[in-house]
Amino acid sequence: MILFSAVVATQFGIASAVMYFLAVIAVIALAYLTTIAVAKFYNKGLRSANIKIVERVNLATDKSLWLVSLGEKYYFLYTDRNGIVKLDELDDAIQLDLTAGSKQEKTFKELFNNKFKRSSDEQK
Repeated sequence: MILFSAVVATQFGIASAVMYFLAVIAVIALAYLTTIAVAKFYNKGLRSANIKIVERVNLATDKSLWLVSLGEKYYFLYTDRNGIVKLDELDDAIQLDLTAGSKQEKTFKELFNNKFKRSSDEQK
């Protein structure tokens, strides 16, 4: 009788350990699947048909230049820890050579320098 109860207790202990292990695996799997589902849902909400970040250049850890398209217009923006400043507004994509199907051979830096070079030349 004692031997029988020891065997049953050992088997029950192993069974409960296996059930505990399976429960932990199930919780980890559900957490993973929930994370995937939330990420997909969140990314769908972030997509916009009208606002697109064309390019971003980091100047320092908290300073960057952005080229953003909003509808048919393009904006040069500057961001730092104090906020966002609109540097310039471009009316069409032809100025930037960003029309659909065309190759963008100029870099953001070249476009930025060309735009502000023209602005400074116009002011003189």
